[in-house]
Amino acid sequence: MAILDTLELAKTTKYRNEDGEEVEVDFLPGLQQSELDAIEKNIGASLPVDFSEIAKACGVIEGFLEPLDFSGVPFEMPEAFPHGHAFAGDGYGNFWVVDCLSLQEETSNIYFVCHDAPVILYQCDGIETFLSELVREFTEPLSSLIHAVHEDTIAEVWKTNPGTVSRFEAIDSPDASISAFAEQLDERFVLVDLRNASPGEGFSWGRYGPQTELRRYGEERIFAYAQPQKEPGLFARIFARRGG
Repeated sequence: MAILDTLELAKTTKYRNEDGEEVEVDFLPGLQQSELDAIEKNIGASLPVDFSEIAKACGVIEGFLEPLDFSGVPFEMPEAFPHGHAFAGDGYGNFWVVDCLSLQEETSNIYFVCHDAPVILYQCDGIETFLSELVREFTEPLSSLIHAVHEDTIAEVWKTNPGTVSRFEAIDSPDASISAFAEQLDERFVLVDLRNASPGEGFSWGRYGPQTELRRYGEERIFAYAQPQKEPGLFARIFARRGG
């Protein structure tokens, strides 16, 4: 696979940080099939083919992120990623996650999940693209899609809230999945379609704080979020109990 060629190229590349200092990058041995099987059992889904291939060839890459560990951990955000597998972090509690599905995909769909601001951004299609961009991040001109997503688009998505569609609009959509999803929601929700997302596109999963209601349409990459329902006030509850 091309990902293995990219991995071999990455092993022979000289890396530097933004201060011009040399960065030492280590590539550790790959995972065994039994380890990959355990990961899939743990996340309840199949790892994409390209992800499994690179994980068999190299289990951990040290020097880029903190570190890039393909054994990873299940990502606890079931409303958005019921079978998420986090394999890299930025050192500040934010993670790159592979969105694994019940039916195995050929290439990985990778997202950057941030908590400050609380947004989910589409990173790229394919672990080969991710690794190639990571190499670019530490070689001249020290610019990459990873930097763009991590540094440039978080605030923009949080402030402008792009690509959202109201539930009212979505019900009348000619897209069967969009309209069917909207029928499951109430009027508080807005929908975001990331099925054909470009790097940096995403949505504010925490738009209304930690209690923001978040939904996903099955395993399709269509999401919705809403302000949590307000509980009735004290007097409303009292009169409700009294029947008037």
